[in-house]
Amino acid sequence: MAVSYVNWRGETYYLHKTIMKNGRVHYYFSIRQDGELVDTLPEGYEIYENVNGRVTLRKIRPRLISEDEIRIVEQELRCHERLKYCRVDVKDK
Repeated sequence: MAVSYVNWRGETYYLHKTIMKNGRVHYYFSIRQDGELVDTLPEGYEIYENVNGRVTLRKIRPRLISEDEIRIVEQELRCHERLKYCRVDVKDK
């Protein structure tokens, strides 16, 4: 079974693999199912969805902000009428 991910818009993305000219393996997500699909995530990588719904594969990064802190920020955004449609994204520092 191929690795798939459904983003917040309801679009299903499938993980693909291709070999570059220099011999390195390149992973990418696509809505299409054609090509070489991957059955498992590469070790040390995670699925990442940005605020616009685009899905990518990235290296696992250490988090400086806890899940509880992210949840608190999301709850506060929903309380404010003008900010209730904002999305929270945590990157690096």
